[in-house]
Amino acid sequence: ISWTALDGGRVEALSARTDTAGEARAHWTLGPNAGTQRLRAYAGAGRGVPPLTVLASALAGPPARLTLLAGDNQRARAGAELAKPIKVRVTDRSSNPVAAATIALSVSAGTVTDTAVQTDSLGVISTRWTMGRTAGAQTLLVRVDSVPPLRVTARALPGSPANLSFHEPPVEGQVSRALPGKIVAVVTDVYGNPVPD
Repeated sequence: ISWTALDGGRVEALSARTDTAGEARAHWTLGPNAGTQRLRAYAGAGRGVPPLTVLASALAGPPARLTLLAGDNQRARAGAELAKPIKVRVTDRSSNPVAAATIALSVSAGTVTDTAVQTDSLGVISTRWTMGRTAGAQTLLVRVDSVPPLRVTARALPGSPANLSFHEPPVEGQVSRALPGKIVAVVTDVYGNPVPD
């Protein structure tokens, strides 16, 4: 009996011939790619007896890598949702997608759809991120098991003008003369962020 692993991996025959029960055995180590793999067994030269094909399912290994697919470096107004979803793929050491892995999401500001998301059959998660109320850089950390976390960044911009106030207005002055100090008007959005231009 001879054996051939058709989809990578290796096979080791435990004996070259069948035993008294007509059985032959081998150790089969699956290849690195997830999915269906095939092993073919041949009797003799393979002419008198058709070869036998054995199937096995190779499953992905534990998470080893996080890859950002979409959504980094976006901008949105403070308190608004980013235009594009954040998409991340989880793979094992052989770059096979890892399905049903639980991903933890945490933001420095704002909110995400859910803080714990499971990957789909392609190893991908997708989430929406709403910016926090303070303008500036914000960060989303993506974690799974002991894999180094993935950092996604976005910038919250000030919203539309909503408030007008005066900063340190002068309290008194002389008639027909310029006030001793400047009058400074401050324009802010609904969350108190200064609005430029």
